[in-house]
Amino acid sequence: MLSLGVEEAACLSVITEAEIRYCRAKRPEAVALREQMEWLLAAIRILPWGRNEARIYGELRSRLEVEGKTLGTMDMQIAAHAVAADAVLVTE
Repeated sequence: MLSLGVEEAACLSVITEAEIRYCRAKRPEAVALREQMEWLLAAIRILPWGRNEARIYGELRSRLEVEGKTLGTMDMQIAAHAVAADAVLVTE
């Protein structure tokens, strides 16, 4: 389990980084947005996805399906990443 210190109060999953980059690629004309996103991605810790995250994803997805609950694949991966990092997931 990954432990985050106080100085790392905020971080992103590499899955979230991929989603940010995808959305940005869809709007190449948004120069200011690209600059802001690059600043954010350079300034914040990006957590890597590994075997532990994959294990938790499989377990979480299976359990939720049994309960009749589903999330989108990327959302499920991000949630599993938060569980693996023992982090609080903030979303809108």
